[in-house]
Amino acid sequence: MPKQSPKSTDARSRYADIALIDATDLCEVLGVSAWTLGEWVKRSVIPAPFSMVPGGPRQWRVADIASLQQKRKRSRRPRQEPRGAVRLRLERKAKREKGDAK
Repeated sequence: MPKQSPKSTDARSRYADIALIDATDLCEVLGVSAWTLGEWVKRSVIPAPFSMVPGGPRQWRVADIASLQQKRKRSRRPRQEPRGAVRLRLERKAKREKGDAK
């Protein structure tokens, strides 16, 4: 068995408690496609993934994604009532449906 240097052992123990998630699982958690995930990374909506090993799988820290979800929940505004032409269209549609129901 090859002998490990103390430096590599320290790095492994330092990062052992970091939970990571890959692209497939992250897409499932966020409810988006792989294409959307890539677009979000390009637009900096989510942090860029990293790889522990050159050429290895791209992964995200679960803590980063969890904090991102919390920020998005807090920043969402309540839905406003439709105004203008949209409101008029919805009112006409409701009247037509009401007339058809009689």
